[in-house]
Amino acid sequence: MNFLWYPVTREQLQAVKSAMNKYEIKSRVAGVYNDLTFFDSYHFFGMSGRELKEQIKWLPEIGVSSVAVWSGSFQDDLLAMDDRNRATETRKMLINNMESLVPLLKAHDVKLLIEPWITHVLGTENDVAEFCATYGDYAGSIIDIPNFIEVSDWQSRNERISAIIRSLTPSAGAVHLKDMAVRTDGQVELPFAGAGELDYDQVLNSLKSLWGKVPFVIEHMTIEQVPLVMDFLL
Repeated sequence: MNFLWYPVTREQLQAVKSAMNKYEIKSRVAGVYNDLTFFDSYHFFGMSGRELKEQIKWLPEIGVSSVAVWSGSFQDDLLAMDDRNRATETRKMLINNMESLVPLLKAHDVKLLIEPWITHVLGTENDVAEFCATYGDYAGSIIDIPNFIEVSDWQSRNERISAIIRSLTPSAGAVHLKDMAVRTDGQVELPFAGAGELDYDQVLNSLKSLWGKVPFVIEHMTIEQVPLVMDFLL
């Protein structure tokens, strides 16, 4: 489940818990999408650092054990590149903020999951894997293949799929499934699974070791498209 734009109060979480119990719904991951580098910003429809800390304390009450965040960016535009995101000092900002969260994560048995994006501070699968290895029980990755593929790598996308999954499987806390296509003008499209040009047989076969171990989240589809996507994936 996602809690975007606004923090959720403890009373609201109790109402969510009641509804989940009624309909026998379980959730292991909540997306709060804080910018982990620019901790007190509201980048990319996420919460501030202060609000993130409150959610870490409360979300376990509804069964959530992992919280999705961005590694962060200097830019307000999710897609925009900024060379400062690759600077050593910027990485130190990220690490300092993570260090401040570790005692809280430990106390409430919650893990942060890094939602990747190629333009962000942790912009490659190896960046994310290294960060997760450093923080062990307190940081994991979200495998979201299109978020790591540059337009310049499009012709070698099958090799990139293999490299991304191989690098992040040990730290994976969730998988996001969507597709990707690159138009003739170089613009990227990110449609639902099966509506793009990724080799989904390769994707699903490479992810087999994670089935039943972490949540698989199917993205970028409407209610009307659900039967089509499920038929494609299953």
